[in-house]
Amino acid sequence: MKAAARETASALPRNFVENGYAIIDTNAFDLSIPALSRGLAEWLASCEFGNLKLNKKFETLAELVSHVHDGETDNAVTARIYQVLPTVPLVYEFLAQSSLLETLNAYGIVKPSLGTVPLIRIDRPGDTKYATPWHQDKWFSLSSDHSVVMWAPMGELDASMGYLQIIPGSHKQGIVDFKKRETGREPYEPVIPPDESKSVPVAMKYGEMIVFHQDLLHRSNINQSPRCRVSLQLRFNDMFRQPFPHTTFTANHSEHVLTRQAGFLKNAG
Repeated sequence: MKAAARETASALPRNFVENGYAIIDTNAFDLSIPALSRGLAEWLASCEFGNLKLNKKFETLAELVSHVHDGETDNAVTARIYQVLPTVPLVYEFLAQSSLLETLNAYGIVKPSLGTVPLIRIDRPGDTKYATPWHQDKWFSLSSDHSVVMWAPMGELDASMGYLQIIPGSHKQGIVDFKKRETGREPYEPVIPPDESKSVPVAMKYGEMIVFHQDLLHRSNINQSPRCRVSLQLRFNDMFRQPFPHTTFTANHSEHVLTRQAGFLKNAG
């Protein structure tokens, strides 16, 4: 199985059109992926959450999350970390920086809008509950033709942790037919399973980020390492030349708010 191809700056647009993806180095950004990862680890450590029990400094968010997971039961703490990370202003500083917006422009996103809230996913060791089948992110936005995903590891990544798996060029077929999935947390899967012999693993260096078309067929491989795989996921739609403004996600009250509301209503009654 050949490794995913790394692109040169001069060939990015052409190869992106042909393959549906490109790998870029964020170390040239004003705020790089390593700086974001380190900053989020520092943010969590400085919040003095009693259940984190941190006794050392962590250089990456993945290291901190793995450390917390080693000492928790039933994912109780990392589940809360997952919920709070998208609310940290530093995440929005990263996605609003000129370096990232210029990158979006280079890949055809003229007037970007967020397709989903920024996500920092945690894939725990050996966990198959949240494993994703082959899918297209376009199923969940059904938005602009040039919508893209940006995905980056928030720490060192190797094969044992499960690379992102893609099928180069699969975006050219547009949206494939999908159906309800009978098992697992992910709701959909392709009606016709894709030809996996055409797939490639995306072996990325820490600091790199893949940009791919939302029609590109992809999946996440299982994390078989003893560490957590932590990844940043950004999805952008393009509002340029849309017939009307729209959004593809809405905010819902969190479990914390719903629980607290129920308590107040009970006491008031």
